[in-house]
Amino acid sequence: MNKKITKFVAIAAAVLMLPVTTFAANFKDIKDTYWAKSYIEQCADLGFINGFPDGKFKPNEPVRFTELIKMLSNFLNVSEADMQSAESTYGPTLNSVKPTPWVRPYLLKCLQKKVVSLELLNSAAKKGTPSMIKDNAQYQMSRISAVDLFFNAMGLDKVPTALQYKDSNVLIKNYADQIPKIGALQKAGVLSTQGDESGNFRPKSTITRAEVSKMLYVAYAYIEQNGNKLNDTTVTPVPSTPSVPSNLENVMGVVKSIFGMGNGQNFISINTPNNELKVYNFPANANVTVNGQTSNASNVKEGMEAVLTISGETVYNGEFKDAIKEINGTIKEIRSNNYDTKIEYKENNSTKTITLDFRNADIKLDGKTAKFGELREGYDVKVTYSQDKATKVEAKRNINFAGFFEKFEYDSRSRKYRVYYRPDYNSSRTDYYELDNYVYINKSNRSVDARELTRNNRNKYFVKGQPVSFEFYRGSNDIVTGIYYDFDGNVRDGNIYGYIYNDVRRNYSTMDVSPKLYKDTRRNEYVSINVDSYTDVYAYNSNRRLDLTYLRRDMLVNIKMKNGVATSIEILNNAYDGIPAGTYVGELYQIYSRDGYIDLDTSRNSSYYSYDNAKIQNGSNQIPIDDYKTKFYLDGKAMTITQMMQAIENRSYNVYFEAVVKVELKDGKYIATEVNAKTTPFNY
Repeated sequence: MNKKITKFVAIAAAVLMLPVTTFAANFKDIKDTYWAKSYIEQCADLGFINGFPDGKFKPNEPVRFTELIKMLSNFLNVSEADMQSAESTYGPTLNSVKPTPWVRPYLLKCLQKKVVSLELLNSAAKKGTPSMIKDNAQYQMSRISAVDLFFNAMGLDKVPTALQYKDSNVLIKNYADQIPKIGALQKAGVLSTQGDESGNFRPKSTITRAEVSKMLYVAYAYIEQNGNKLNDTTVTPVPSTPSVPSNLENVMGVVKSIFGMGNGQNFISINTPNNELKVYNFPANANVTVNGQTSNASNVKEGMEAVLTISGETVYNGEFKDAIKEINGTIKEIRSNNYDTKIEYKENNSTKTITLDFRNADIKLDGKTAKFGELREGYDVKVTYSQDKATKVEAKRNINFAGFFEKFEYDSRSRKYRVYYRPDYNSSRTDYYELDNYVYINKSNRSVDARELTRNNRNKYFVKGQPVSFEFYRGSNDIVTGIYYDFDGNVRDGNIYGYIYNDVRRNYSTMDVSPKLYKDTRRNEYVSINVDSYTDVYAYNSNRRLDLTYLRRDMLVNIKMKNGVATSIEILNNAYDGIPAGTYVGELYQIYSRDGYIDLDTSRNSSYYSYDNAKIQNGSNQIPIDDYKTKFYLDGKAMTITQMMQAIENRSYNVYFEAVVKVELKDGKYIATEVNAKTTPFNY
């Protein structure tokens, strides 16, 4: 390893004589702006990693177990005698599992230093030839598996830690024994305490060649500074702060990159206000403050504002702080389950996007304090942020403001025509705007007299609860000149905002969506959209992931489409809350045993207004059932729940099951205790 270090330090010395950093390695697919460029090239120069015969590095490809074993063996000093001992101890097991020949010596190194356990290989031997120690592209390393190997190879001690990742609960539940190892790698700087760009650790996701390159180099620099107890090396002491020369000057800029050479040798590059790239020697004993707190170079991040006190090419003092930035743009996408918000903005005559976390931001909407849930896509925003966290958001409703239609009305006192709406479907609060004398209705493609809207034809164009958007008179935000259906059934890449008309088909490929509730929808008003097993379903303002089978008729949903397929479905209401005790009649549409409810449709004809149907909505109702307490009957014959589900599945196309359902309170929960169905012909 000493030869590699000598080579690398020589390169570092050359760096100081050049205006920009250069490296021996030059991969075709690694651009100068790529985030891991310096780590990849430094690791390549050290001999830790290689490219491919076509001259590419392929940074986004997953790393295989065999590759990582070879990389990490660079951290281990194993003598010839130790290798002979390893061959004697572990050779028979390797002979049984027959690894790819080139990886055998590296496996022996890792086995000798306890980086890999003998139990793992014995387990592999019992199962036959394992793919993990063959040169097999299918056995890719997960992020959590890489933690174990890096921790072992670096000879670290466990460090208890309180995780800050958004998916920490997954680690606590499934990988509790790995958390102290994560803490040790965080302390060494190999792992970030903040996670990936979304704030998650993603333990089961594969780890890429670019990610491993950064981890390798940081681990290498740490071992060079602190030693590796697996090798019984002596830790190089950090020298005391040198005497400060008199010829000091201050340089300001933004951190472009920071990287270490081992033995306390670090370099930092900054972009100055004149857009010049400067590279300086950044020794480990330099005085460093980050956001006003005494710190060290490992906590300095790209993008931070920097004030460096230098002498010649060496930094003696560095003051760093998170850059506070501000953008003006438009909200393009909101993920209410994790507060991530995509903003589109203009910079240097080009359109750019940035995703920011609005979780702890101070939000103002039209000058008034607001909640995150009140923001909508399309709002104009002014955002102050640091790194990927928004600290202040000033939002304005633009000319198309989404709401949910309530009614038209003429106010005799003010002599004005008004449209009432709910800004949030889950709120009972209503607001109103005044109407212009003529209002453009987009689906009719004509302007309608406001008197017509508020008199005889008030429900001709819109129904209560329908998603709508308003256009205002010259941006005045008080007089409505246009009302739009906020629904586009032909969207291929965008949003569909509406009600589920028919839920997911049995083959989980399509579902029907309408701008109106089921009872108000005409046949030509709903559209079919494509869904698949990768479609995410979640409830409004919740992290809870749901199955496609949870979706039911009359749920209000916000559907994000990409390439003609729904990528996510956000449920904005629950159409089935509060089924009280009583007896109800309707069509037994479906039984969902796994989710514990039946779907009773009460909208087929007016006779259904008998019994207690007035207590529930006229349409699809989700009524809880119990596998043991709910009794089923079909045409007077007792049925099991399985038999009843099969009967629904196999019923003729020209009949349906009319059911009388009795709901009672059992063990603190209202459930259907009896479902008495009879075969009924359709009355066309």
